Amino acid sequence: MKQNISLQQLIDELDFTIRQCKNISPILSEVSMQLENTTQESFEKETSPFGDKWTPLSKQTLKHKKGSKILTESSMLQSSINSRTKLQQTKTSTQGSVSIGTNLEYAPHSSVWWKGRKESKSKYPSKTISTL
Repeated sequence: MKQNISLQQLIDELDFTIRQCKNISPILSEVSMQLENTTQESFEKETSPFGDKWTPLSKQTLKHKKGSKILTESSMLQSSINSRTKLQQTKTSTQGSVSIGTNLEYAPHSSVWWKGRKESKSKYPSKTISTL
């Protein structure tokens, strides 16, 4: 059964569990699966992993899209999301990591996407970047 928990709950539970066990491989696999599920839900709900709504598409962007969903033109990006676990063990410690991403070159002209084009007739408006 699929169970959703908050990212902070996951971090807290993992921190406790990792301190208690010697083989963290199953934990890394679970984290990997949870990250993939969270990322898929982000696409479906158009929210961050923390539940913040994505910035709506501008009217100009919507004119050039096939649909109205953010980051979803063909669902190729969403379908390509995958995760990977890495485990390194020595005599005295075990270190592991989980990474999530895509192997697609999704935005080869990302500077155009973020900054827009200088030409006034551009269909690519500039984007506002929020920082934490």
